[in-house]
Amino acid sequence: MADQTVDDRNLWRSVYRREGGWGPDSRFPGHRSAAGPVLVALDDELLCLHLGEPNGKGEHDVLDLRWTGFVPDGARLRAAELDALRERATGQAEPDAGIAAAEAAVAEAVTWAPDAVVGTAVHYEGSTRVRYENAVSTGAPAAAVHNGAVHVLLTVRDAEDPDSPAQLVELTYGRPQGAGADTARVWREGRALPVPGATGAALVPFRGALHAFVPGVEGGVHCVRDEASEQWRRVAGSVEALAGASFLAAAAHADGIHVLAGDGTGRTVHVVFDGTDWTVPVELADAVAVAVAGNVALASSDGVLHAVLPGRGGPRLLHTVFDGTAWTPPVAVEGHDSRHAPGLLALTDGPEGDRRSALLMVHRGVEDFVPPPRPAPPAAPSVTATGDWVVGATVEGYGSGGWSRARSHVEAGPAEFEDGGRATRGVLAEALVRAEYYWGFCYQADTAAIAGRAALYEVVAVPDGGERLEHLGDQDRHFSATAGAVSRSTVSWPDLGAGTYEIRFTGRRSGGHWSAAGSTGSGGSTGSTGTGGVDLGDAELAVSTVRVTV
Repeated sequence: MADQTVDDRNLWRSVYRREGGWGPDSRFPGHRSAAGPVLVALDDELLCLHLGEPNGKGEHDVLDLRWTGFVPDGARLRAAELDALRERATGQAEPDAGIAAAEAAVAEAVTWAPDAVVGTAVHYEGSTRVRYENAVSTGAPAAAVHNGAVHVLLTVRDAEDPDSPAQLVELTYGRPQGAGADTARVWREGRALPVPGATGAALVPFRGALHAFVPGVEGGVHCVRDEASEQWRRVAGSVEALAGASFLAAAAHADGIHVLAGDGTGRTVHVVFDGTDWTVPVELADAVAVAVAGNVALASSDGVLHAVLPGRGGPRLLHTVFDGTAWTPPVAVEGHDSRHAPGLLALTDGPEGDRRSALLMVHRGVEDFVPPPRPAPPAAPSVTATGDWVVGATVEGYGSGGWSRARSHVEAGPAEFEDGGRATRGVLAEALVRAEYYWGFCYQADTAAIAGRAALYEVVAVPDGGERLEHLGDQDRHFSATAGAVSRSTVSWPDLGAGTYEIRFTGRRSGGHWSAAGSTGSGGSTGSTGTGGVDLGDAELAVSTVRVTV
């Protein structure tokens, strides 16, 4: 991003794959956040929770908890319906009227729901009982899925009394006990953790129990949720390895719960809980610890533990991996700027037959994104249509593994061209290309470079009653397929005699969401190449044709 002075509170998302590293950032439309996005997967639903815009009184800001959801199976179903409509429409002179509606349904299905404020009362128990109209918080939430529900821990305080003690409160999102699968999930209040004054926590399901870890001056506090009473039980003693921590992050990985705890000065320790005992804390190497400026996001994927963290000295995110022995030196996640810890979620996604492990990351922006100015529209050709406009069939060309594709077709018609007062007959044609990439359980609009070639053939009858194609010439076209639109390039052939002509368009798309410009290998590269150095953003355009009579 270019340097800007405007604070960017948009959420941005990206995907990491072992084969090619981090993909480019894309704006999470309609979702603005102060901080603290977290991601969870609950059966058939993906959820993102984050803190919204400040709505406090005076200088004491409190933040409402907002959430949005997305159902992958719904996206897959809508995409399958659209593909079926397109297949039935192949070869039809008139496009199927239902395709536009099906495309709109896919676009809606792959869009996360608008942000909503968690609309349940929140309370904590102590010397006073405080209720809020909505869930409000002064710290980033922690979330985890356990026993068919999402559990969230919020740091809350009395909005009317800024000096009131902070308290960790639980919220849950799920179906009421005993309800069937058709029952809608709802938010409801849970219990407070027995840790007065806490300002943050990590939440991890492990071996059938839900664990919460809270930093403290004299040692970390470990709590376990009792499922029968829905109360939180404080484990006796303190976790000395977490003493003095100002932030911590935890994730289940291999045979234990891995915790990273930092004190904000650069000292960060790694400790593991195996269900009974804690390992001796190990300080992270200077190359890793010195980079840590705030909270850390942890996720286990592909047999390794990933950490993404905001770095010191600038608004950038860093990525490091624990392979079971040591943490790798942190590497800047280029093009993903933020001063806040992101949300991470391990998932499996991809075209049918090529499912791969991935990490979904959502982070708060740091600078305002300024879109480039729209290019001036091309000048209208000096041409007049003289006959029916013919639309050719749409064809699809796929790249390696089906991760990128291009849908293209040719439209053409007879026309009269004027050149210096002299009129001639010929053919006017347009090559139309829509670039797409696979993400979010179906294909979505992509931006790519198109290098194409339009070829003109005259259809000539032969004595045996058949025909042959006489090649008259080629025209190369280089243009960009713009995300969210069908991009086109115009070609024309004046000075043609009466007859029937066939126009063919083919070529190649490159770049786009899964592109890895400059990469020549797999694992460890910064782009999204597959094995053998294949760029997943490349795809051959299938040959599209149309015939016109002049």
